[in-house]
Amino acid sequence: CIEKDNGRPNRVISDQVKAWNEKYVYPKLILSRNSDVMRELENRYADKIPTIRGDYTPYWEDGAASTSAATGTCRTGKAILTNAEIEWACNQPEKYPEKVADFDATWTDFIMYDEHTWGAHNSIVEPDSDFVKHQDDFKQNYANRGFGETMKLASDILKMGGEPSAVYPVNPEAVGLFADPEKGIIGNNLFTLTIDKKTGAISSLKYKGIDEDFVKPGDDGNSGLNDFLYITGRDAEKNRERITAGAQVKITKEETPNSIVSLKIESTAPHCRSLERYIRLHNGCDIILLASIMNKEMVRKPEGVFFGFPFNIPGGTWRVDTPWAMVEVEKDQLPGGNRNFYCVQRFCNYSNGDYGVDWMTIQAPMMQFAPIKFTPSWNINAWRDHIEPGGTIYSWVCNNHWETNYKAGQDGQLAFGYLIRPYKGKYDAAKSQKSARIDLIEEIAKLVQLDNDNVIVTRLKPCREFGEKKDSPYGPGLLVRLYNPTKEPQKVSLDFRTKGENYDAVTVFDSNPLEDRLEKIGGEITIAPLDFITVRAE
Repeated sequence: CIEKDNGRPNRVISDQVKAWNEKYVYPKLILSRNSDVMRELENRYADKIPTIRGDYTPYWEDGAASTSAATGTCRTGKAILTNAEIEWACNQPEKYPEKVADFDATWTDFIMYDEHTWGAHNSIVEPDSDFVKHQDDFKQNYANRGFGETMKLASDILKMGGEPSAVYPVNPEAVGLFADPEKGIIGNNLFTLTIDKKTGAISSLKYKGIDEDFVKPGDDGNSGLNDFLYITGRDAEKNRERITAGAQVKITKEETPNSIVSLKIESTAPHCRSLERYIRLHNGCDIILLASIMNKEMVRKPEGVFFGFPFNIPGGTWRVDTPWAMVEVEKDQLPGGNRNFYCVQRFCNYSNGDYGVDWMTIQAPMMQFAPIKFTPSWNINAWRDHIEPGGTIYSWVCNNHWETNYKAGQDGQLAFGYLIRPYKGKYDAAKSQKSARIDLIEEIAKLVQLDNDNVIVTRLKPCREFGEKKDSPYGPGLLVRLYNPTKEPQKVSLDFRTKGENYDAVTVFDSNPLEDRLEKIGGEITIAPLDFITVRAE
């Protein structure tokens, strides 16, 4: 009942329904909402309709890589904003009400950037028109304004006595850290990485205690981890360009504190003015930090830019982190779900029964398995209906294939960060989730601790003075979101770390995103598999 795509409600529909009902006795037309229809279907046919469970992996999101800089800004900003809420809860909860409007406005900016309507309908055919430029500026301004406000909120709490969080465990002594740019090696007490000096990719990753190398050079043409690939056109098997032996790869060791070691890898790259890649290790930390910064040339032909990661985990299974669910590729996907590309919330896991790896992406949400597929929207036969992925994935960082809304091209400096956590043992859903949220875990532990390692806190912030129901004031306290990432029910109790008078006496209530005080919770909380709950602690 909308006037046009993304338009307002259409009055004509209401007039036609009214005219019909005045003219005909039967059948009567009812103007309803989607929820009304679904509720009626459930009432009539719930016992007859079969239940199907799984992930209907979406198709629309590939255009997010058409404005990679703003998408990365938005994703990074949301992570910092979540952390800023925790910092306010730790340090100045009593002053948080003064900042509620600022936090709300910032979250709204990020949400509006993520909303699906990206730009102008004629962005491909008339990329330089004033209308197209205005639409693009308007859209990207949500991300940029939100990030600016986020940094101000984060800065404000530091000015008021807060402490910056230590994202990675740091040992001031440089035990086991080493880097040799001449040999192209870098490592710590847990693993050793070797760089292909012809391409700049990581050709070997050896983990202490595991004989198998975590890298499979040569798979789908990749020379190692974080290997650059550029594809021109809509045929992913043609016009593939990589960094080759003539790329003038230069490796240097960066000046860093004793607890950190870092290598910088500079090279030329197809359709880039420059490419810089970084490898950074912290002493005693099991996470490898990678960064790729390219100065991209403007190209308005159909293009795809990728960074490849050919992992070697024999007999491994892939899982993709989506909102509130880990999706096991193929097994957990519904018929008709997208198997050509995947939208990653924070990370992917690739593991067998003995060891595995968490691959975490910060700025770039799009991922493909090898072999890469480009799919015209009008050709349904080009979409996979089944996939048995190997060990190679690609971070899909730039894309202008969609013919409307998204940008015709992008250039300038684009930055993409990745975290890699190799590990021994079986896949542990909670450990992987915590690693992907490492920037939050240490700060959260200052205020609340859980007696079940399989439950994690994904959000913690000071409560508002009032919930949506404003009939009585609520006491100061914390809003806490608990998530069970496992496939079994979990029971958990919360132990709040007191700080001053604010949290000396804690009563826990069931709550919701509106921060209402609902039923009082006593004792353990039970969380269903892959479910989350929100509680209000006063």
